[in-house]
Amino acid sequence: MNDTSNQDVDVAIIGGGFAGMNTARLLAKKGINCKIIDAGNGASNFWLGTVDVLNYPGDNLILELAKFQVSLPAHPYSHISMEILQKSLQEFYESFPTFSSFQDSNAEVCNGHVLTSLGNTKLTTGKWNTIFSNFGKLTEESVCLLINFQEFTNSPMALIAKGLEEKFQGQFLVLTVSLRQLFQQMNADLMDNMKKQVISVKTIAKFFDEKAIHMSPLATLIKSNFATKFPEIDWKKISLVLFPPIMGIENCPTIFTHLSSHLGIECFETVALTPSIMAERFLRQFQRKIQVLAIPFAKKTKMVDLTKNDSEWIVHLVDSHGNTQKLKTKYIVIAVGSLFTQGLFSESYELGNKFHQLELDFPDSIDSNYEIISTTQKSNIFVVGASNYLFSTDLSEEDEVRDGTGLGVAIATSFKVAEVIQARIKEN
Repeated sequence: MNDTSNQDVDVAIIGGGFAGMNTARLLAKKGINCKIIDAGNGASNFWLGTVDVLNYPGDNLILELAKFQVSLPAHPYSHISMEILQKSLQEFYESFPTFSSFQDSNAEVCNGHVLTSLGNTKLTTGKWNTIFSNFGKLTEESVCLLINFQEFTNSPMALIAKGLEEKFQGQFLVLTVSLRQLFQQMNADLMDNMKKQVISVKTIAKFFDEKAIHMSPLATLIKSNFATKFPEIDWKKISLVLFPPIMGIENCPTIFTHLSSHLGIECFETVALTPSIMAERFLRQFQRKIQVLAIPFAKKTKMVDLTKNDSEWIVHLVDSHGNTQKLKTKYIVIAVGSLFTQGLFSESYELGNKFHQLELDFPDSIDSNYEIISTTQKSNIFVVGASNYLFSTDLSEEDEVRDGTGLGVAIATSFKVAEVIQARIKEN
């Protein structure tokens, strides 16, 4: 076991999921020196709330937020104003203009129904391309075609069609298409692999990425199968075509541009619940952003202890090879999530003992700035994202899933914490 010398950073971010990376991105944009420490077992790809930002029933979002904060005061959103939420969303959308699930950053924050791959629609606050305002334009004569790939077991497309029929006008038809037939024409190697084993979703997504500008064979296959299964329906009557969320990771917008062109119809995809190609698309863009900003990222490394030296924190780290390191920092951001936690955060009892030794409150110890409360002075230790649930005894797993988690909490809390840290560094 090697013990490396101390390293200094302005901010140590414990956790490399969406909340941790977004905090680092926001700080680095302001020239603040930070480092991400990641054990590699986070749940960002699970996105428990999928794309939920806030799940509100009403149109007056300010009023709905106030009602929600009163009903569940322990929730992370209780410390977020609508102004901060809108600012955080605006900055976020502008920073990822090519992520195809986001609408134009100038679009209004609104409530709309997001179509999930479980076959239901969820009312969600945000600016998402996956809010199908197009459904409101459907009439009784409209036809919407849902593409089901034959090789997927337990496909939800029939459930999606049923759910849409209950909410919107028109016909919703499920058309089965064989990937084997497509691979026979476009990729013989994949066809051989499919005979030997089940092809993973990522492999299929990569295939579509490679063939992004060559969607003619898929379009032809869809039209041919449609003519065979629904000979009584004119192709020109179709208003929308919906695909499962596997259409590429890197080149999804290009894929849908060419599909829409070849089919002559607008094409969309459902929102994937976990695990998700959509999460993989976003994760890759985020990682590239971290690389461009030259933010140090220690992978497979966990925080095992925390000590203090005057006004500085000493973060004790161990990597997967058993090598140890001490990181000196003024500020700490805890972004370890609420699942699969390791090191110091794996046991609440041990975490509580350590915090009490350091004169830090635990649990129920977070103030309105998402800062851990100290019995002596400002702790400069903050909590972002789903980690907030680790520090509360008043929130259950049901609360976490039902009332908004994942990307929404990550965006809002990391934005506010980054602003607080930036202001304190500027003061000092």
